[in-house]
This record gives sequence, C-alpha cells and structure tokens, in this order.
Amino acid sequence: MKLSHYCIGLLGCLSLFNAACSSAPELPVETAPVLETAPQPEVTPVEVFVGLEPQPVVVELEPELSIKFSLEAALRRSCDTLIETLPDTSSIALISIASDNLKESEFAVKELSFLLLDSRVFNLVERRALESIMRERRFQLTGEVDDTSALSIGHRTGAEIVMTGVINVHESEKYLRLRAIDVESEEILALTSEPFID
Repeated sequence: MKLSHYCIGLLGCLSLFNAACSSAPELPVETAPVLETAPQPEVTPVEVFVGLEPQPVVVELEPELSIKFSLEAALRRSCDTLIETLPDTSSIALISIASDNLKESEFAVKELSFLLLDSRVFNLVERRALESIMRERRFQLTGEVDDTSALSIGHRTGAEIVMTGVINVHESEKYLRLRAIDVESEEILALTSEPFID
C-alpha cells in the first residue's frame, strides 16, 4: 500500500517536472570566447650552402651612402688634400682633367675650379686665358696634357703651380687622379687619387 502511494506520488512529480520543463523558456548556451590571432608573416626559406667556393657579393648602396662615393665627393676630398699640401696663396692653373666622357671631364674641371676658389686659399688662373692658350697650341680642352706642355702653359700664364688630372676606370670603380707641379722647380708638389662610383 505504501509502495503504490509512493509510485503515484513519484509519477505526479515527474509529470509536474515535464510540464515545467516544456513551458520554461530556453536559456542561451554560453560558448567559450574565440581568440583571434594576428596574421603571421610568411617565412621565406633560406638556402644554406656549405663547403662551396665563395661568391662575389653585390651590395646596392642606399642613396645617402652612394653620395659619399660620387664624383663630387671625390673632387671635395681631392680639394681638401690640395689645401693641406700646397702653399697658401699659390697661383694655380688648372689645365685639364682627362676622361673618356667629355661631360664628366668638363664637370670635373668646373667643379674643382669652384672648390679651389671657394676655399679662399689659392688664386686661380682665369679659365678663358687657359683655353685661349690651349686652343692656340691645339690642345684638347678635355684631353690629357703631358707635364712639359702643362709647364709651358704655366709659364705663359704666370702660374706658380700647374694642375692636371685624369679619370681612370678600374673594374667597377673610377679613380680621380690629380697632380700639382711647381712651374719653376718642376717638382711634383701633390698627388691625389680618389675612388668614386657613377
């Protein structure tokens, strides 16, 4: 008797529970938050060779670094050397800077003339006077002039020092080479050699 009452009571509770569950609103199911990861950069594979012959490395210079190796920089370094080496207030005849490239040669002569004048250390023979004598003697204005001819031009212009130069190419570099000669003693007073890259 007690067992039947118990079963009836249990059935009643179950029916009440079912009724309560079916009428109750559904609760949202919480999900774990999704973690977003930052995109990873692509990794470029690097090939490593061991035991091979060393290969030449080509280095591309940044624009600001390449300026240090320009013709302008080589001319400035050469001018600094001349200022330190040659006697102050000397009268200089800058005769020519020979090059295979006519524009490069003309630029080098004009720029070096400017730098020497701007230093306010030397007196420079007027370019027109030099060109007139060189035309008269049929020298090329941008060609290489030998020491004897340079000294002769120096005597005619009254210069104390004559200066000639050449731009040589060696492998991937160029070299600006200048020489200054005392007109009276014919002694070489200064030699410069500065590398540069086009």
